[in-house]
Amino acid sequence: MLTREEQEYVYNTIRKFIPDVLKKIHYVDTGKEVGHKFGDLFEDELKNMLKESDPDFTDATTIRGAADVHYKGAYIDIKFGLGVKGKGKKGNPNCTSVKKLQTFIKRKRGDCKVNSFFDALYVVVYDVKNDALKMFDVFDYMDYLNCDAGTGQTMLNESKITKNLVEGVNIPEKILTYEEKVIKIADIRLDALDRNIRLRTEQFNELKKEMDEYKGQSTLF
Repeated sequence: MLTREEQEYVYNTIRKFIPDVLKKIHYVDTGKEVGHKFGDLFEDELKNMLKESDPDFTDATTIRGAADVHYKGAYIDIKFGLGVKGKGKKGNPNCTSVKKLQTFIKRKRGDCKVNSFFDALYVVVYDVKNDALKMFDVFDYMDYLNCDAGTGQTMLNESKITKNLVEGVNIPEKILTYEEKVIKIADIRLDALDRNIRLRTEQFNELKKEMDEYKGQSTLF
């Protein structure tokens, strides 16, 4: 986990490189699919500049697909997108899977021989339309996650981020304990599973009703 000063350093370093990154990738506001067109380019180029500027920035390879870059071993996930001028972003970009969040934070307890674990997952969200950069630890803002139990994917609720978080490093007044974080992730996963079960049950009942209506006929449809 990074200290407040280290988080500020990461934020300020990223902020410093953004104009050069946009220039290097030849960014143009086309108004359509900007995130898809420039997102990977932005994140890759920013990662390269960070690694060249400071050896403490390294490739994030320990937990596959969890983040874009490490700083002193901490996980940093970079999100690029285009909001609405003066209103911010309202999308739902993917974060890592809820199973990974749950599995790798539990490994911190020391009851697993695998060395890879989370004690923080820092997300840096950049809205190019409003030139707004925000940084926060997912484990401190888990209410800002949506979870799809079918895929196990978590997504950031950018409407909440836009409304409640400020530009800069965001740290809540109350930091959850390790035990509270583990319980919160489990609650998120259980809630998503419950919603998925209710949805599948509803779909099953609808299909069964439809099939019952066609009983005795030569074809189903």
